[in-house]
Amino acid sequence: MRAHTHTHTHTHTHTHTKMADKENQQVENVFDALVTITDKSGNLRKDLKQDILQSVSTLRKLFAKMKTQLKSKENEKLSEEVMKVTEEMERTRDSHPARQVAPSLDHRQHTYSGEA
Repeated sequence: MRAHTHTHTHTHTHTHTKMADKENQQVENVFDALVTITDKSGNLRKDLKQDILQSVSTLRKLFAKMKTQLKSKENEKLSEEVMKVTEEMERTRDSHPARQVAPSLDHRQHTYSGEA
């Protein structure tokens, strides 16, 4: 049952990462578009162009910081889940003592073909 949970978590994280990459690219495309519009605009005052470029730069830095923090939180969650699964495996292992097999009473030597 836990292997299924692990697989589900891995799949969920992988899907989440793919979605985040797509959204990340979309945000970058919007920033690039703003910079391009600012560069091409002949009617925009120089101080306004600088304000827009500075704002885009600040937003890029903030998004990068948020992305790093999100990854850190995801890693924390995964670490906690790994610890829980490990503890559960240890409890399960400890609750099932090793099975001892009784020695054979037949002391004759056997060959691989099963002959005595």
